[in-house]
Amino acid sequence: MDQHLQKYKVMKFLLEAEELSKNFYANCALKFPDHKEFWGALVQEENNHVTIIRELSASMANEEAEYDSNKFNVEELESQLEGVRKLISEARGKDLSLKEALNVGLKLEESIMEKYYYLIAKVSTSGMKSFLVSIADSEEKHRKRFMELLEKIG
Repeated sequence: MDQHLQKYKVMKFLLEAEELSKNFYANCALKFPDHKEFWGALVQEENNHVTIIRELSASMANEEAEYDSNKFNVEELESQLEGVRKLISEARGKDLSLKEALNVGLKLEESIMEKYYYLIAKVSTSGMKSFLVSIADSEEKHRKRFMELLEKIG
């Protein structure tokens, strides 16, 4: 596969994963007004990720791919994204309790983190690796916040 097309697909994946989680969190902010600040902070942080990814994508548009395409499988990444889509789709079809929504958010963050770590292992330059590690660290903080709130509400 052409490296520019592969890079485009990677950025498209990253954007879609962040947009899906942002939209889920925005819906939860409306559904659970007592926890609006929790969900709203997640929406804002995911929106920041979207902005960063778009800026990175634009700056990389004419550069060579920064990962080893021999180690990289776009189809595997797309398959993993389908799991994120399915998780959110199933959640939308239910009237979730706060605890259920938190568990979906936790699974979502874990799934997205896994995808970032997959990409980190495939990246061949320090700049791109640093970018991915930064967002993965942010997703880890989200995961911890979900766990803390789940523990708090029992």
